[in-house]
Amino acid sequence: MKKSGLLRKGIIAAVSIILAGSELANPIPIHYTNVVQAETADSITPAAGINVARHTKEEILAFLNSSGATAENPVVYNEKPSNVSPYNTGSLSDETLNSAVKMLNQIRYIAGISYNVTLNEDYNAKTQAASLVNSVNGALTHTPSKPSGMDDSLYQLGAKGAGSSNIALGYDTINGSLVYGYMEDGDSSNIDRVGHRRWILNPPMSATGFGYCNGYSAMYAFDKKNTSAAEYGVAWPAQTMPADYFSTAYPWSISMGYEVNKENVQVTLVRLRDNKTWNFSSALADGYFNVNNSGYGQTGCIIFRPDGVDAYGDGDQFQVTIAGLKTPVSYQVSFFDLVPSTAVKIKKNNTKLNIGSSIYLDAEISPSNASNKMIKWTSSDESVAVVSDYGEVEGKGYGNAAITATCLSSGLSADYTVTVVPNPIGIDSVTSQKKQQITVSYTADKSVSGYEVTYAANEKFTKSKTTTVKKPSSSRLTITGLKSGKIYYVRIRAYYIKSGKKIYGDYGYTDNVWVK
Repeated sequence: MKKSGLLRKGIIAAVSIILAGSELANPIPIHYTNVVQAETADSITPAAGINVARHTKEEILAFLNSSGATAENPVVYNEKPSNVSPYNTGSLSDETLNSAVKMLNQIRYIAGISYNVTLNEDYNAKTQAASLVNSVNGALTHTPSKPSGMDDSLYQLGAKGAGSSNIALGYDTINGSLVYGYMEDGDSSNIDRVGHRRWILNPPMSATGFGYCNGYSAMYAFDKKNTSAAEYGVAWPAQTMPADYFSTAYPWSISMGYEVNKENVQVTLVRLRDNKTWNFSSALADGYFNVNNSGYGQTGCIIFRPDGVDAYGDGDQFQVTIAGLKTPVSYQVSFFDLVPSTAVKIKKNNTKLNIGSSIYLDAEISPSNASNKMIKWTSSDESVAVVSDYGEVEGKGYGNAAITATCLSSGLSADYTVTVVPNPIGIDSVTSQKKQQITVSYTADKSVSGYEVTYAANEKFTKSKTTTVKKPSSSRLTITGLKSGKIYYVRIRAYYIKSGKKIYGDYGYTDNVWVK
């Protein structure tokens, strides 16, 4: 067997995929209860130049429900492997193996190719041995060295498995390595050929096997016994695509099944909701672009990844057109969420803040198991307040600003109005040097429009009076006409006039003095 085109997913790539994708690596529910609109015959442009099935949203939802496999299905052993001499491969439970092949068939069904791949005991033995050998060596490789003290027959079995499988490290589940590792292939070591993906989407595959040992996993890739497979133009994302299985980190790919000349290929990608267009060729690309003709599954793979896409959301549609091939190719990709979001709510917090101070806002998306909870934060007036990607709002200038949290997948949003107000004004001193009057000294704030000095003969400020100071640089005020022998309480707040309206800050602390 020709051992070409194998790839590995290293620990760095694997772990980075799991972390950067917390909003897409959410558990995929076993049962999807969302209601979707039926597609009409004229709502989708027919594909041309490819030969794969196109399934509707309803069909995909039904298939996933029937399959029952999720990316979170745990790894369970019938017998645990032993990493110390005398070594033992152990064995995975039937439940774990069946779940893994069901997940693989989910991916193939979505892509529109044969989805009846079965488990093969010989492949299971090879991949389990490969996972053990790599685990014992502490290295992820297709060509492992023989561990000290290992039986030669066991080592040879593991070496054969490692040399004929996709291998990964750092995933808690086998199913997770399939969806979020091999199918992603967007890291710098793999994007130029997306080989793991192409092995999973290889039309002639009829059987596979899986192994797992201490975070090292393997999926047998070299089976090509489905000789009746005739699909070509196998694309990912597929024509009808659960956004749960894809993100902006994933490159787009389509394998034509024949050698493709990169110099001739021109790809046009159009987002239909706003006609945003990306072009890809060897001369100029609005993102990543490559063509790979190596033997990773189906050959003639065109790979592109558009720049500047925040997310692929529920209802997003893209038109793909490819020129420079034997036959022009065009197809439409329609994204949908397995569990769409229905509402966005911003939790209550302070509505006032000062220049330079911050508050944090938290957005909740309903339902709690929504597929995509990625939020984009924006401010209606960044001269007043700016907001970070994580909901931190910082005051920049006096006034009101609406902070908006938008669910990138559904487009639903919620607003929260904040007001940036002057800082509280501190009183430096209150003195009574003359009868029936007091002098108030305070710290001036030249950024404001003025001050209101409020005083009363009681600390509750009933029957209080207020004097307005319209000079921002002023830092002293004398108040006359007070009653001798009484204690007067004083507090100050600043204001800023914007568009004819006063924006008040909070009062500073209260001071008092006995009046002569």
